[in-house]
Amino acid sequence: MKIKLKTDGADSVAELQHFAGCSASFELGTFRNRIDLVQIRLYNIEAAHSGRRKNCVIEVEMGDGERVVAEADDSNPYVAIHWALERAGWAISSRQQAEPHWTGQAQVADRQRVFESEPGRAA
Repeated sequence: MKIKLKTDGADSVAELQHFAGCSASFELGTFRNRIDLVQIRLYNIEAAHSGRRKNCVIEVEMGDGERVVAEADDSNPYVAIHWALERAGWAISSRQQAEPHWTGQAQVADRQRVFESEPGRAA
């Protein structure tokens, strides 16, 4: 699962990249063997009633050619990323439950490690 972050602002890109990578691994890690690419785009938007906000758009390219898009906005870029990733995870989970060959919890336990130092996971 590759993760790409694009931002239009002068935010701390290195910190956001680390946060986005960890969050994507956490939120979407269950589906990592089915995901090819996660693109995270973070934009500044001006909201008339609440001032400057961050809009986060997540595009998940699945291995079977399907694409999942989720979006969230908040004044805090970390919160926007979190909510968009969570929505993407919900969408992927809903799609898997609708498929006849849905992955069960026993198969999920056999997934790859998210981090090298993660205990209890096979390489």
